[in-house]
Amino acid sequence: PVGHPEGPGLLPGEGGKVQGHGRHPAFPRQDEEGLHQALHAEEFLLRRLKGLALGQVAPFRRLQLGQSGGHRGPELVGRVPGEALFPLQEGLDLHALAYKGAVGEIRLFPGLLAPPAGLDFLLDLPSEEGLHLVAFAEGALDALKVAFQEGARSLVLLSPVLFRDALLSARLGALRFGLERGGVEGFARVGRALFFGALSAGSEEVYEAWKEGLSEAGLWRWLGRLEALADERRWLRGTAARVLVVQGALDAFTPPLHGAKVADFAKGEALRFVVDEAGHLVPWEAQEEVRDLVADFLLGEGFRPLPGGLAL
Repeated sequence: PVGHPEGPGLLPGEGGKVQGHGRHPAFPRQDEEGLHQALHAEEFLLRRLKGLALGQVAPFRRLQLGQSGGHRGPELVGRVPGEALFPLQEGLDLHALAYKGAVGEIRLFPGLLAPPAGLDFLLDLPSEEGLHLVAFAEGALDALKVAFQEGARSLVLLSPVLFRDALLSARLGALRFGLERGGVEGFARVGRALFFGALSAGSEEVYEAWKEGLSEAGLWRWLGRLEALADERRWLRGTAARVLVVQGALDAFTPPLHGAKVADFAKGEALRFVVDEAGHLVPWEAQEEVRDLVADFLLGEGFRPLPGGLAL
């Protein structure tokens, strides 16, 4: 950790640890919270330096600690205010100009029906240390396999599709008919009635933006995958990660009961939220609400396990 003459910094401590800089009003030398933040910042830097070759680290002015701009935690400040000139290790799926949280890794599994922007609006969220997986629809199965193989701290399943019952098979049949008769346009017209809730069903702009990301080859792959889907909820028994299931109250493709049956299979603690007026595409129909729910969950805030495997 380094300091800078223009602002707050860190002083070296014994045993390779660090202590607070006396000039930082929010980070006094004897402040226990300040020391915790300094050690947290040390870990933050070491994690991002690991594996980087000499010369790969771009210059930055200082590592800022304490409370700043309404958040707590380390923040890399670049030459332009608010711009962090610090490259992340290749393959790390956490992208943020200003680091505003803990040191977890976030991976996204957006599935084949996600709009072009995908789930990238969740990438810069702070999280507890560990691996956090966020998946939409059929991407839930890929996320669960990673959780089983690599271990995960948490799983966020947005409108998860992990099993196929008679109702889902009937809906897939309607979508197949639309794709066979009308290509992408035919699929999208049937999908509009199944995937959109009251928040966006009447918006041509939202509908066109979603349709823009669809391709006929991708839709056939999606159909084939879901038509062959067995009951994959069993993968939830292979991870102790805490689980958050988020669905739209007006999801006609996988109604809220579908998500409840997914949450019931969780081996660890599980939470389920239903967003009013939203449909299957709830991450994009209610983006701010979903972002807030996921942000709290990744940090463990508002998550209180209760006896019997329930949680609030």
